Amino acid sequence: MNKQLKIVFTALLLSISTCVIADDIKVQNTYIQLNAGVGIKSGDNVAALKLAAGFDLNKYLGIEGGVIGLVDLFDTDYDILYLSLVARHVISEKLSLAGKAGITSWNSTYTPIFSSAITKKNGTSGMVGADLKYDFSKKFAGLLSVEYFGGTNTVPITAGLRYTF
Repeated sequence: MNKQLKIVFTALLLSISTCVIADDIKVQNTYIQLNAGVGIKSGDNVAALKLAAGFDLNKYLGIEGGVIGLVDLFDTDYDILYLSLVARHVISEKLSLAGKAGITSWNSTYTPIFSSAITKKNGTSGMVGADLKYDFSKKFAGLLSVEYFGGTNTVPITAGLRYTF
């Protein structure tokens, strides 16, 4: 893990621990979400599937973690795990915007079409993203998500559903 990534990860953990000891912080609105869409990688489109879970610490901050699979039909597959701190801004009663920053761990497998040589890589990197969420009810919401994963240089754009327990 490089020095900058260690600094980001340490800052994220310190931010979370600071929030947890604050008086108005409590785990609430635990959720799970499933998204599907496309990812943009070096000008190519890849299929994207995302499964995430998280919870709110208060009405402005939350924590989210998940896994994203990116599949290029011709050569490269990515598996990305992430953990992020989420900051929310309420636009209206049903609509909210969230920004997120965090850390990822990723694996890639490159399999050329006309060759049997398989190349595998892995690493850690930072990530940033944004979600636009529309609440259909107290339990169900629709999402539009855009995220950037540094080490993979991919930008998945996904739409999905969230269920809040």
